[in-house]
Amino acid sequence: MLTTVCGMNTVHRMAWKHQAWLSGYNGGPLRMPTGRVHHDQMSMLRQALVSTGLPVTEDYDEMFFGRNPR
Repeated sequence: MLTTVCGMNTVHRMAWKHQAWLSGYNGGPLRMPTGRVHHDQMSMLRQALVSTGLPVTEDYDEMFFGRNPR
């Protein structure tokens, strides 16, 4: 994961939230400003969970961004 967030010297909380969402958690919205999580990163996180055999949501990754309606 380090190579996908090169130059980011802090915890990538958006990636953590996405990985938790893949596992069935929500966690609520993040306070701004946040880092971006790109499609390639989301695919990598999904594949990591799938390869471990853990249950993964079947929702599309695009649904992650609309998970907390206001």
